[in-house]
Amino acid sequence: MPLERFVVPRRAFADERTGREVWQLTDGEFECVPPYMDTPAWSGDDRYLVFMCNRSGFWQPYRLELATGEAAQLCEVSDAGFFSVAVDPIGNEAYCADGR
Repeated sequence: MPLERFVVPRRAFADERTGREVWQLTDGEFECVPPYMDTPAWSGDDRYLVFMCNRSGFWQPYRLELATGEAAQLCEVSDAGFFSVAVDPIGNEAYCADGR
């Protein structure tokens, strides 16, 4: 099965309470989840964000290129948890657990 790609236009808006700019990077009839809060999500060059998405019905790892909004599936896994992706910011590699 080919790895999936999709583009989601970034939506920027001001937070009502703080006035700070907030970016919405994904949208659709599926869930996108960043890595767990103590795990890096950004590539070392700040070009990509990694996340897990259940767009296909199963949690799969993706990277999102911030400049273009293109999300590309990194690999196909069969039993990944939704917090199981992380980035090694020095080597610009992403890791994902597959199975328990």
